[in-house]
Amino acid sequence: MLSQNTTYMAYMVFMLGDRFYGLDFPFQEASFSVAGRESRRQVCLQGYVEDGDAADDPPRKHILQGYQSRRDTIPPVDDVQFPRKKTHGWMEVELGEFHTEEGDGEISISLIQPAHGKSGLIVWGIELRSKQQMPAGQK
Repeated sequence: MLSQNTTYMAYMVFMLGDRFYGLDFPFQEASFSVAGRESRRQVCLQGYVEDGDAADDPPRKHILQGYQSRRDTIPPVDDVQFPRKKTHGWMEVELGEFHTEEGDGEISISLIQPAHGKSGLIVWGIELRSKQQMPAGQK
């Protein structure tokens, strides 16, 4: 059950398997819908940022070469969400933000992959976290 008058953030928690591919470009589209209001954003699951990185640091990119993984940087891209590294190899990417008035309602979350081949995405789940408590009567 969701709390009334609360803003929530939705995150997908995942990791990349040993032999991943196709998760960089074209970017994936995250779609988020609550009570008929929909928002979309682009995400790059193969890139990531780390805690402590400056806001203007370029995202890094996991690159698989044969059986070895290396890391490179990605040129800055506007309006694309990059995952943030968590502990033990897991990453999280922000999928959207929504506000609940009444507390209950239907939430729909999807990640649309372009028609190219993909492999190696291991999804732990979707986390909904309250962003802030909104006073009654305010939006």
